[in-house]
Amino acid sequence: LNYKDYIIMRVIRLVVLEIYVLVRVAFLTLLERKILGYIQERKGPNKVGLGGILQPFSDAIKLFRKEVFVVYKSRYYMYYIWAVRGICQTLSYEVRIIIIIFLVLIILRERYSFIDTDIYMIMPLFLVFLISILAELNRTPIDFVEGESELVSGFNVEYFSGAFALIFMAEYGIIIFFRYLVVGIFTNLIVSI
Repeated sequence: LNYKDYIIMRVIRLVVLEIYVLVRVAFLTLLERKILGYIQERKGPNKVGLGGILQPFSDAIKLFRKEVFVVYKSRYYMYYIWAVRGICQTLSYEVRIIIIIFLVLIILRERYSFIDTDIYMIMPLFLVFLISILAELNRTPIDFVEGESELVSGFNVEYFSGAFALIFMAEYGIIIFFRYLVVGIFTNLIVSI
């Protein structure tokens, strides 16, 4: 295999991986909307396709076709303070997550298996790791970076069109990443994509 074929194979692999993540995010949002619909005793998204199976693609077309309106100047200095506070809070969770990953790797050492390790040493780390991930992802019990429980969708009310779609896809892409991270660190399973 020469260098040119290697580069072509890597590009094809990256494109397939990106398409996989985008489709995964689309159907993860559909699943979440369906579950929330059933919890709230309503149907959920079921308008496009059989049982709403094409709803994510319809939403993507709708979001990327909207026009973009950008505010380039604001005199309200609290926007800057809120952004700095959000960044500091997010960084504090990332530091905690990295420390927990190192602690788990130190505890497991060469064994890297929960069969040989006492579970009571790992369980508190797992619980703190789970809470830190929920805080990092701004999910429901710990969503105080944007205060999504007070607003419709937190800071997303300022965005629409393609920017909103990219932020939304990034949030769900991070959820998928953390799922693989938890499985890889705490169960020693290598999940192939």
